[in-house]
Amino acid sequence: MVKIFFDELKKKRNKLLYTNEPKHKNLYLKNLRAKRKYFKSQYEKYLNNIFIQKCDYSVSACAIKYVSKKNNLVLTLILQDYTTEEGSEIYTTWEFFLYNKFNDEYNDSKFFTSTSTAFMYFIDLIKSL
Repeated sequence: MVKIFFDELKKKRNKLLYTNEPKHKNLYLKNLRAKRKYFKSQYEKYLNNIFIQKCDYSVSACAIKYVSKKNNLVLTLILQDYTTEEGSEIYTTWEFFLYNKFNDEYNDSKFFTSTSTAFMYFIDLIKSL
């Protein structure tokens, strides 16, 4: 027969867990929805560009990809991090990487904090291919 010590069980259940999230709230899903919404709004701003129209994109992955069959290169731009502070400040981190399919290696990787800079760098590299 097993003894159950209810006092110890209650203490263990009410013990604070150290976390960044408030108890019983999943902020990841809320932030993910906001991140996807932000990505879609930024992508639509550059949709008129002929080079962006040639790219594949995924709103769920927050990524834009261009495949150059002539050079065997894959250019990818990903919205890595998106956070909003209590004010009107928005912090973003974009990652660009250039992948060589023929050699199976990454040739270049850069991080940007400005959305316009990230998109312009991505477009300029597509132009140069």
